[in-house]
Amino acid sequence: MVHCGCVGATFGAMSQPLPSVVAAPVRRAGGPRRWRAADKAAHLAAFAARGGTVPAYCAETGVPPSTFFAWQREARAATAAAAARRPPPPFARVEVVPPPARPGITLVVRGPAGREAEVTGLDAATVVTLLRVVLRAGAR
Repeated sequence: MVHCGCVGATFGAMSQPLPSVVAAPVRRAGGPRRWRAADKAAHLAAFAARGGTVPAYCAETGVPPSTFFAWQREARAATAAAAARRPPPPFARVEVVPPPARPGITLVVRGPAGREAEVTGLDAATVVTLLRVVLRAGAR
C-alpha cells in the first residue's frame, strides 16, 4: 500500500512495476522544472503500456497531472503536424477507354413471340447463311 499525502489517497499494490522513467526533472535556480524530451516520451510510453488513469499514474510517479496532460497535448499536436507534413500519395493517371470492338459481325434475331438471339464475331459468309436459313423458316 502506498499513501500519497499530496492527494490524500491510498493506493494498493501496483499490478505492474513502473519502468525506470522516474528521472528527476532538471531544475533551474528559482524556475520551473524542465523535463527532458526523452523523459517525457518515456513517461508517455509507460503510461500507454500500463493503462489506468492519468491521476493514478501521476501520483505513483510524481509527475504533476497538469504537466502530464500538457505532454499528451504536445504529443498529439506533434503527430498531427507530422501527418500534415507528409506528402500526399502520388496519383496515377487513369484513362477511361471504350471496350474494344469485337471482331466480326453481330447478328440479332428477334422472333414474333419476343424471343431474341444474339451471335457475335461472325464472318460475312456465316451471316449470309444464317439469314437464308432464318428467312426460309419464316416464309413457311
